[in-house]
Amino acid sequence: MANSIYDFVWNEYCDWYLEIAKNNINETTQNNLIFSIVRIIKICHPIIPFITEDIWKEFYNKRLCRQNQC
Repeated sequence: MANSIYDFVWNEYCDWYLEIAKNNINETTQNNLIFSIVRIIKICHPIIPFITEDIWKEFYNKRLCRQNQC
């Protein structure tokens, strides 16, 4: 399971979506990026809870994640 998540995040999300999104960053793109990374963090939480907890704290401290997104 962990390898599948890793492959998706690196080979799909990072290689494709982030690279394409860099060329067209607007509010919709930013909201989609936040939405998808939040879902990735939720999927990863059972496998790497301490790391995802730190990421959540940063999201909330920097107010990157609104209540309705997380």
